[in-house]
Amino acid sequence: MQNRRAHPRYGVRIEGKLMSPDMTFCVDVVIRDLSEDGALVNVVPPAGTVPERVYLWQAQTRTLFECKVQWRKNDYQIGLHFTEECSRLSVRDLLAAAAPAYLRQQRPVAPSQPLRRAS
Repeated sequence: MQNRRAHPRYGVRIEGKLMSPDMTFCVDVVIRDLSEDGALVNVVPPAGTVPERVYLWQAQTRTLFECKVQWRKNDYQIGLHFTEECSRLSVRDLLAAAAPAYLRQQRPVAPSQPLRRAS
């Protein structure tokens, strides 16, 4: 099977939350791997209950990523695609903090400001 990903994925274990834009859905998740344009997350409720458009909140860096669900697997795994360029800039900071292998492959990049949404 050919890997069609534009960016390499890095294994991480980061706690987060998935939330719907209207805040009617909110669930704890574990981010299992991360790339510059997406993430694999494990969810507790059935993956089929997660809306198509969600926000991924990462509390450690206080960063919010706007995402689209790309795929669902095994009723507990979800593949997310980051939909905003701002999210991609912030995820580079998260990758630098959580995945040492990412740092070894990158040139130094000035950290971007985390994306914050008003409630």
